[in-house]
Amino acid sequence: MGIMLIMIPILTLLTAMFMYRYNGKREMLHLDLVQFMYGFVVFPLFFVWAKSFLFFLLQRWLEIEVSVTQMFLIDTFLSLVMLYLFAFIVIHSLTKTFSLKLERDPLYDLFEHSEYFHGWLTHAVLFGGIMLLMTVVAHINVFVPLQVEMSRWQFLLILLVAVGVGLVKFLIAWSTDLKEREFLRFVKLLLGLSLVVHMGSYFLFEPPFSIEYGAYWFAFVVFVTATTCSFLFHRSERAVRWANKLKPAKKKQGSQG
Repeated sequence: MGIMLIMIPILTLLTAMFMYRYNGKREMLHLDLVQFMYGFVVFPLFFVWAKSFLFFLLQRWLEIEVSVTQMFLIDTFLSLVMLYLFAFIVIHSLTKTFSLKLERDPLYDLFEHSEYFHGWLTHAVLFGGIMLLMTVVAHINVFVPLQVEMSRWQFLLILLVAVGVGLVKFLIAWSTDLKEREFLRFVKLLLGLSLVVHMGSYFLFEPPFSIEYGAYWFAFVVFVTATTCSFLFHRSERAVRWANKLKPAKKKQGSQG
């Protein structure tokens, strides 16, 4: 185990040095391939290695008795530092990609490229990632019931909150819509698929309608609400006018004489 923890950073460093020869030659998700590998492959692996090495160091080599609370605080501090580093590495990967583009083409449209990251990539990952996380947590709850006590009215109040979350989720997707409403159609597809998965799980596993399965029913209601809004809101002119008010007003460009 100790030898592996020593070899992993060495192999990672050698791999990073080898990849540098392809700098500016390939792309992945509109990022330079080398910068993408540094930001989304090499550093995440290094992050996992650092946490594993810290745990191994405290438990095996130093033989220090560390309580659960102390281990949590140490791990949290390390994770916070690594997350800050990751943020700056991603910023560097993006700006380095812009620099390489400009070196090859002085007329390169930097705004259009940055709009792809601001619009499509980040929004798609955020919406899709949140839906995936909710689905995973909900299905864990299907097999591992919550050990909580709550009245039926409190449970129904939580589901009412889920209705509001589903409505807000759809309105956020609407307000961040991109060109030709392609992003909104993408979100609608994800909502529909998530709802189908939850409905399939209900018929397969039949989770009871109780607080013990509250995470599943919360996610189910969120997806039902958001999917229903995606079908109904575009048919109502009043709803369209109301939702459009949430979008930031665009400044009109006037000609100067």
